[in-house]
Amino acid sequence: MYLNTAREIKVCKKELAVYPGAVIVRSGGEILRTSPLGSCIALSAYDPATGSGGLAHIMLPGAARPGTKDKYRYSSNATIALLGRFKRKGISLETLKFVVAGGANVMRAADNSVSDLNIKAVLNELKKRGLETAFKFVGGVRRRVIVLNLATGKLYGSLGSEKMKEIYCFGSENGRSKNFTERKK
Repeated sequence: MYLNTAREIKVCKKELAVYPGAVIVRSGGEILRTSPLGSCIALSAYDPATGSGGLAHIMLPGAARPGTKDKYRYSSNATIALLGRFKRKGISLETLKFVVAGGANVMRAADNSVSDLNIKAVLNELKKRGLETAFKFVGGVRRRVIVLNLATGKLYGSLGSEKMKEIYCFGSENGRSKNFTERKK
């Protein structure tokens, strides 16, 4: 487990891996954990009132062409799927808080188009639906791993090989963890 306290580990029922192209929405004590994110994006959403949360692991900007096998690897398809799964649970999109993480230029390419396009595509998908991003943990050159604890509404992240830290608390007023300071490297 990638959590800071024994108490948080005890409240979790199980940990689910969120691989590229996966869109998972759950309620209860699960932990949702992305595989490492390079240029990929993790779109996290959480409803503090119900304890329902979800993660989409997005690889590419835009929408998949009709008939594409792994359509949720694309920002438009994954965002629509994530929002749709909350709606099917009877959760209003207006009560959700969103965090966008990832989009690092891990290859340190001079033309960083994939990372930048992924970030912009996900932010635009939310914006065109009138949904705001509560927090962004994006860019730079180091990979990230994101962990969402549905029991507590806390979002954890790591940069590179650093230890996991709380980066956002969906249930708090401003969300930002007092223990987290993002460093540019």
